[in-house]
Amino acid sequence: MGVGDFLVPILRNRLGLRMESAMAARLIVMAMNAALAAVLHLLIGESFAAGPVLWAVPGVLLGGQVGPRLASRIPDLSLKEVFIYGLSLAGIHMIFSMPGSH
Repeated sequence: MGVGDFLVPILRNRLGLRMESAMAARLIVMAMNAALAAVLHLLIGESFAAGPVLWAVPGVLLGGQVGPRLASRIPDLSLKEVFIYGLSLAGIHMIFSMPGSH
């Protein structure tokens, strides 16, 4: 989970954006964040694992096209509930995946 997971509720509740606009803004922010992190990672002399990136790129490109189209067809309240459920599951997974929790 990154900061992008918390941007959507802020963009929706504080700025009053529609869900598809909030998701699009989140994708842009996270893409810039990832690009900057990759550049800084390479600048400090670390190696770059191209394998996971090559697997992720098609999913990101496909999801970036399909997601907004689905978001425009699904009511905002339903999207909000699914988003909250997904964040809850991710948080629970992180808590029980911590070292020493087994």
